[in-house]
Formats: sequence, structure tokens, C-alpha cells
Amino acid sequence: PAILLEVCFVTSKKDAAAYHKNFEDLCQEIAKVIAEELGYKKKVTTASKAKNKTSSYYKSGTGLYRIKKTCGAYDGVKFSGFKKIHKLKKGEVFTIVDVVRYGSVYRLKTKSGLFITANKEYVEKV
Repeated sequence: PAILLEVCFVTSKKDAAAYHKNFEDLCQEIAKVIAEELGYKKKVTTASKAKNKTSSYYKSGTGLYRIKKTCGAYDGVKFSGFKKIHKLKKGEVFTIVDVVRYGSVYRLKTKSGLFITANKEYVEKV
């Protein structure tokens, strides 16, 4: 058995931007279809386990945010060691111009265009 995925046809910068913006959702949907086809079942966690593992994120709200716990600033919404621009220290304050969803997590977009986590464990709205 084989599968050939043709996810999108890109003819412009607008098409490429839409592909990048929705990349995580596309990957998740492809994985879901393949898993279902192979007979895999979704692992269900109890509410108490899920509550301990899920983070609380700011999902909207611009303005000033303060770093509560050391974290990184990145040049994109996909956080990885390769895109980390610098380390943020507790107490630093940033002007947030947008809140962006990336898969199941949220990122805060700073005025300078960098992204930081929207996880309430690491940042707080001032």
C-alpha cells in the first residue's frame, strides 16, 4: 500500500502564506485520517489527568504582558531551538499586538514581531 498526498497547489505568496498558517492543522488532519484507516483509536484521558497536563493560555488580548518565568522569544510561532532569538528574564515587559493560535497552543506576537508563549505559567497580563 502507498499514499501520495497533494496538499495544496501554490501559485502565489498568498497561497504559500495560507499553507504555512494552516500547516499544523493540515498535518493533524492527515495523521487523523491515516490513523483511522489503520484502525488506531484515539487515546482518551480522564478529566483529572487532562487537567494536570493541559496548560492555560491567553487566547486573546493585546497590551502589556510581563514575563513570570524564564522563557524564549522566537522569530516564528513554531518554537524550536533553531528559531530562538533570545532568552527572556522574569520581570521583562512586552507590548503584545496579537495572539496567534498554533495547533493547540497560543503565542503572543510582540510589537517587534517576535513570538513568546501565551502560557499563563510563563506570562501575565499587566
